[in-house]
Amino acid sequence: MTQSDKNMTNIDIRRRRVYYYAEASIVQKILFAYKITNRVNLSADMHTHDHHHLMYLYRGHCRASVMKREYAMAPGMLITVPPHTQHSFVFPKYAKERCVVLHLKCHLSDELLRHINTPNVLSCSLFQSEIENAFTLLLRAVNSSFIRSPVPLTGLLLYIFSMISQSPGVNTDSSDLNDDRIMRTVHYIDRNFPHKITITCLAGIAGLNKSYYIRLFHTVMGCPPADYIIKKRLSRAADLLLFSSATIRDIAQESGFSHYNHFSDKFKQNYGARPKHYRTTMLPGSFSAAGGSRSG
Repeated sequence: MTQSDKNMTNIDIRRRRVYYYAEASIVQKILFAYKITNRVNLSADMHTHDHHHLMYLYRGHCRASVMKREYAMAPGMLITVPPHTQHSFVFPKYAKERCVVLHLKCHLSDELLRHINTPNVLSCSLFQSEIENAFTLLLRAVNSSFIRSPVPLTGLLLYIFSMISQSPGVNTDSSDLNDDRIMRTVHYIDRNFPHKITITCLAGIAGLNKSYYIRLFHTVMGCPPADYIIKKRLSRAADLLLFSSATIRDIAQESGFSHYNHFSDKFKQNYGARPKHYRTTMLPGSFSAAGGSRSG
């Protein structure tokens, strides 16, 4: 066992549980992180660099190319570019369409890279509010003059990468990716997931028969519609666990789960911990102690 292993609580990142380090940071250096609009020219010709580059699209549309593969980017999508990888971006003029993006460039240690496996372009729609909250905290941490320890940034980046590692890669065929019939139902789910939603209802909104709708939804979104609904509810619950003082049973109800035990089982299945343990483990205060170790 290495010294790094001794200083780390070894929890599975794929289930969105964070590694806590007592000493050396696995984030070697964050070069910059900022949220910006296309009032400035965000387009870039094909290029490479020696660091990781993450770009998240909050609003608008653009086209990205990674290793000569073309992608149509839409809100809620994120692109991860490893070092020395050719990539380019094409954004519309601001007068035509307003775009809002987050750019994060950083050097990551081999220790972190051993635990992550991400596609180049992925959809964060399953937990869009969750990852946007994490980006907000990351931006505050990067720009804070009060945070001197690398531990908060390490924890937040691990949390972000753990979500990324579970996100579905997108189809490069933009006609599938932007299928209006499926996107109508996605928007319906996003607005109504705390309430009862049936697949029959969604197929009706899309104007498709039920079996074809399920297959097409899976093709476009990377998962069946029933899984998408569950994960939207779980993402909402995860947000409320961290950013509200509501009871866990109230959070389950507000997120769309009528039975607490079902909620708890699904949450553990997707997040690797029961809701109560997740709340106590992942609260922001958990990142504040640079020298302390934690038990699993």
